[in-house]
This record gives sequence, structure tokens and C-alpha cells, in this order.
Amino acid sequence: MKKLYEILKAILWLNIGAYIGNIICEYSYRVHYPDIFTVQSAPWYVAILPHTIFAIILTIILVIGMVIIQKKQ
Repeated sequence: MKKLYEILKAILWLNIGAYIGNIICEYSYRVHYPDIFTVQSAPWYVAILPHTIFAIILTIILVIGMVIIQKKQ
């Protein structure tokens, strides 16, 4: 169980890191190439909403799994 807990913990931190990296890349891409996005009326953060929803759902599932594993130990 401890090994599974450590795997879930690693996946959780990878998820958080990938999400933060995605936000930084999306923001910097829109700052460096504003001409491409001038026709869009939506703010820059609209592009990361699906990634945000996915990251939140995955984080909740991982934390629930980690809590269940800790209670069984």
C-alpha cells in the first residue's frame, strides 16, 4: 500500500506541475504573439479552462485515493 500511495503522490505532483506549465506556456504564447489572437474576443484564460477542469477532477480523484490508502494502513 505504501508503494501505491507514493505512486499516487507522484502522479498528483506531476499533474500540478503540468498544469502550471500549461498556464505559463499559454500565457507567454499569447503575450509574445498577440497578432494571432486579436480576432478572438475571449480573454486569454478561456483557453485553459478545459485543462483546469481536468486538473481539478484528477486532483480530487488522486487525493481521495490517497486518503483511502492512508486509512487502510
